[in-house]
Amino acid sequence: MGEQVVGVIEELWRYPVKSMLGERLQSVFATTGGLIGDRAWALRDLRTGNIVSAKKWARMFEFRASYEVQPAPGEPGRVRIEMPDGTSLYADDPWASRALSEALGFEVRLEQAAALANQRVEADIDTDTIFGDIPVNAIYTALKPGQTIPSSFGLPRGTFFDASVIHIVASASLEHLRHLQGGSAAMSPQRFRPNVFIRTEPGLSGFVEDEWLAGPTLALGDLRVDKIKPTLRCVMTTHAQSGLPRDLSVLRTAAQHHTAHLGVTGRITNEARLAVGQRVTLLK
Repeated sequence: MGEQVVGVIEELWRYPVKSMLGERLQSVFATTGGLIGDRAWALRDLRTGNIVSAKKWARMFEFRASYEVQPAPGEPGRVRIEMPDGTSLYADDPWASRALSEALGFEVRLEQAAALANQRVEADIDTDTIFGDIPVNAIYTALKPGQTIPSSFGLPRGTFFDASVIHIVASASLEHLRHLQGGSAAMSPQRFRPNVFIRTEPGLSGFVEDEWLAGPTLALGDLRVDKIKPTLRCVMTTHAQSGLPRDLSVLRTAAQHHTAHLGVTGRITNEARLAVGQRVTLLK
């Protein structure tokens, strides 16, 4: 089996509440179910019964969630949510759903993924804005005239993940996207909400994750990720957040030059601790 050194882990991110801003970590334990504590909570829109997503509600990026008590296998930890007005609450506070409803302006209920019991849930999108100012049929080119996509999408059973338990972005791809855009956009990893941001080896350039799609396994330290798939980007990459301005050119550039894809997801096949500085290797 051949090996190619890709780079090192430069950033680790976890998002305790789906679609809120998350927390940057130095190390974290990962299992086949993802990073411990990732997307452990979500808001359910009680008007539709579906999960609230920043794909539709950009205001979700005004909230930040982090663990005050760290989670562990079998231990949920305790999540603190920072509100837009500067106050904070805990996810397990009995009044948390009411406070979040008042802040958002519609009724929501804060729920745990652990309570889903393998149920399949849907998350809402706005089909008019899901790709920013790019028409849906420019992304889904097989659509017939007048046809659009559904206004919600199913999440993997028993989880609040969009598609997969881990999301990975490489620095070379962001640098390439910035070059294609013209250099004026802030192409921060935060826009793309990775769990793992890799600082790629000197000499690697372009959309480097494309080389990972034909069957190799990615070794993140001792963690193994296979069944690697490209990530379709959406309006979330353009939202204002944590010092980054709203910028529609981010998604326009990805759509024009890379069919709106950047970064990858995959399947975790073992358990291991991830840490900043660990080597990342492609196993072919």
